[in-house]
Amino acid sequence: MRKVSWDRKGGPLAAFADCYRGDLAGLGFTANSVVTHVVLMGQLSRWMAQVGVRVDELTPARIDEFLDSRRAGGQRRVPTARTLAPLLASLRAAGVLGPPSAGPATRLGELLGRYERHLAEARGLAPATVTSRVGIARRFLSERASATGDGTGVEGLSGGVVTAFLLRECQRLAAGSAKNRVTLAPFGPVGMTQSAHARTFGLYLK
Repeated sequence: MRKVSWDRKGGPLAAFADCYRGDLAGLGFTANSVVTHVVLMGQLSRWMAQVGVRVDELTPARIDEFLDSRRAGGQRRVPTARTLAPLLASLRAAGVLGPPSAGPATRLGELLGRYERHLAEARGLAPATVTSRVGIARRFLSERASATGDGTGVEGLSGGVVTAFLLRECQRLAAGSAKNRVTLAPFGPVGMTQSAHARTFGLYLK
């Protein structure tokens, strides 16, 4: 996998570039997508050096400041904070960044917490993979909760509902990314039986 030059003298994140490349590859990112993410990491790293932000100070608020600076600098296509979620997960796995601050307790938050522990402890997945899958689950169930009003989004969950969500995700992603999204979906590949889809999250409410 080819490297980009910034990580030789690129600020406080330079030492973690190789580890991040490996984490992205493990998540199924294509070689070109890995380069794109590492280049963004380099831009963030140089900004951190300019404004004096340490790695352990890289909070979501700092990420927003960085993205705002890109917009103010005239960059037309600025990524969202979600794009940097795998980086934050990689830094946490390396032990240089603390866990995200906990928000107010909700039924959905508790459900996702149990799902996260299941992925990490029962299945032994890498931290970056856990973060990615929990993020997808959060988006799916948040949409469902808003529509059903049940607080968790699990009420009325069926294989058809899950499959429809995955197909919508695929439609808005490039072909390579869509393949990864289906594979990383918290419900498993689209080819799973509908009953298996429907049971996936139900057990976390028991």
